[in-house]
Amino acid sequence: MGAALPVGKLFRLSALASLTLLAACGDRAMGQLCAPDGAAPALLAPVPSASGPMRVYWDGSESIAGYVDGATDSVRPLGDLQPLLAAHARDSGVAAQWFRFGERVAPLASGSGLASTAFYRCGRQAACDNQESRIDTVLNRMAERTGPGLDVMVTDLWLSNTAFQGSAEIALGQPIRSLLAKGKSIGVIGVRAPYAGPVYDVPGVGTHQGARERPLFVVLVGSRTEVLSAYRTLSRSGSPALSGERMKFSLFTPEPANAWLGADLPIQTTGDIAAQRLIDGDQSDALPQLRLSLDQLRTGQAVLRAPVRADARILPGAVWKGRLGGQTQVWRRAGGCGAGAWQAQPALSGAWKPDGDTGAVFTLDGGSTQNLVAGSDYLIQAQLTSRDLAPSPAETKWLRDWSVSPERARTVSAAAPAFFPTLNLAAFTEQLETGLRETTPAAGLPLASLAVLVRVEP
Repeated sequence: MGAALPVGKLFRLSALASLTLLAACGDRAMGQLCAPDGAAPALLAPVPSASGPMRVYWDGSESIAGYVDGATDSVRPLGDLQPLLAAHARDSGVAAQWFRFGERVAPLASGSGLASTAFYRCGRQAACDNQESRIDTVLNRMAERTGPGLDVMVTDLWLSNTAFQGSAEIALGQPIRSLLAKGKSIGVIGVRAPYAGPVYDVPGVGTHQGARERPLFVVLVGSRTEVLSAYRTLSRSGSPALSGERMKFSLFTPEPANAWLGADLPIQTTGDIAAQRLIDGDQSDALPQLRLSLDQLRTGQAVLRAPVRADARILPGAVWKGRLGGQTQVWRRAGGCGAGAWQAQPALSGAWKPDGDTGAVFTLDGGSTQNLVAGSDYLIQAQLTSRDLAPSPAETKWLRDWSVSPERARTVSAAAPAFFPTLNLAAFTEQLETGLRETTPAAGLPLASLAVLVRVEP
């Protein structure tokens, strides 16, 4: 088994290649991987995902009626959103719980009637609550929720003085930071929706007339899987109101990429480095498995490189750009499959090397492997990360473009644009960006995650 791979050869380690090498050489396998705590989820036993009810908070303010009045024969966002969300809950196997919010939050018996103007123009009813939209109250309820489940808010996100109490940093920023700190993801869908009717609480104006389109928003809060599943349901629904021409999306999440590279990790080698199957069982095809010579690494005759692009696996709309960094974790195999089967080792030094502005190269060479010991098996895990997130990222530009500040509201109203922007939307966006930045762990947001199992020979 001594033949080296050709210098500079790019290869992907498949199960077939590993099996062939094992059969040819008869080298011992270590049995099950029995990955240690802290290993990538793909290397651990599957954990059943929990589910919880989908809670939909629907803005009941009078201005929302303008989306009903402005709907055309084909573009009817409110009329499409309600059945699509109901179907999404049903297809996900969870209950849908509906709430109306204004100054207060009140449960609804069902989601029916939400595309009728009577739902919003309820002034003659004693319990009508259509003069305010307390966005902060809904965000706080979402932040206080325990257990799994998707939260949805359908609203115009018109952030006038009555939309929240206190400063934006506290009223909006505090629940946003709480959600992100818990590992929740926040998705913001914006829809360029037909509109007919007054726009209330315009600073310096009062009531604006003449808007023919306004932004309508669907805010999704939950696990990354829950948020993306709901987004895909809506974006792929075929609704003209939710077409690519009308719909925008931004994602604020501690997991902005499908980071796991697994056995598809592209590896470039020089010297005596070869594929060798080292484990059996469910994880045998989950990661590259290699044999390498420590002497060749330290004399510069052998090097392993795995180039990784930072933006190759980013999720739709995800905010992620910042200063690239990298980290590693190393475990040495002690034997067995119980506690102590793997022993934590010092991290590799200098294993990530910059590769332009948008990538890095994971490297095993004489420098990064200086603490490895011949005659040992190691599980080496590495992440390419993003830290110090950049302000005003490209993924949120549309939110800023759809915003109007209180200082400019009167000027914008006088210009009578067909598409009337949303008050203080940029301030809401800033709280989302700041919340993500402040809750990003010191190691950064994971953009790519890899692992290799290596047998170190002299």
